[in-house]
Amino acid sequence: MILSDGREAAAHARCEQFWHGTGEDRQVRMWDAGSGEPVHTLSGHHDWVTGVCQVRVGDRTLFASVSDDATVKLWRPDTGVLERSLEEHSTWVRGVCAIPVDGAELLASASHDGTVRLPDPADAGPSRILAGHHDAVTAVCALGTDEDYILASASADHTVRLWDSSTGRPRQVLGGHRGTVTAVCAVPSPGRDLLASASADPPVRRWDPATGAARLVIPVHHAALSCQWISDRLVVGLSTGILALSVPILSLTGGSMLEGPTQSF
Repeated sequence: MILSDGREAAAHARCEQFWHGTGEDRQVRMWDAGSGEPVHTLSGHHDWVTGVCQVRVGDRTLFASVSDDATVKLWRPDTGVLERSLEEHSTWVRGVCAIPVDGAELLASASHDGTVRLPDPADAGPSRILAGHHDAVTAVCALGTDEDYILASASADHTVRLWDSSTGRPRQVLGGHRGTVTAVCAVPSPGRDLLASASADPPVRRWDPATGAARLVIPVHHAALSCQWISDRLVVGLSTGILALSVPILSLTGGSMLEGPTQSF
């Protein structure tokens, strides 16, 4: 879900029982996706809550939330109880996602301290640090390939970086944006994921992570603040509203699917 001012407000849930939202009231709110009724209000952050996601920990699913209070918090969705707080970043945390690594799931958190951290939600040990950006890291997402998963990170240094999720080593730097890259998301494609990035510059770009090539540049005419693939559409939160785009998807043979209509809200 993306709010009318373009800020990303809720993460796509692997389990569709709940919707969960974030905001400047320092709370995470959960709703029943079927009835729309509120379920829990999760309190514990001391500044704006900027992102949420679900993460699998053994046979359980927890919610993770990140905040400008520099923390990552893990919550039990059945009770709304805080299970763990991770306090490794030195300043605002602006993005979070789960990424499969060696049969388990890690969290990836993006911070204005210029780093991405990969904490193991099942282990209290120190997180792996991914350093390479030259400014604030604003967003992260996981991308499926034909072999494994890679991590994409967006930054105010105008780049998107791709990382090996198992080793933490950098794979590629994707350049081309002329402003802060505000968001990244996976775009499903046969056999693997493509990548979309949103920026303040303001074109939205669609990348092929296998080659690092920008296969599509979409003029949106206003600063793009967020993006998410929802129901076969690339939904872009703009400074002036929302666009739902049907973009061509590369096939494994190099062709593309036909574009559908564009909707604005």
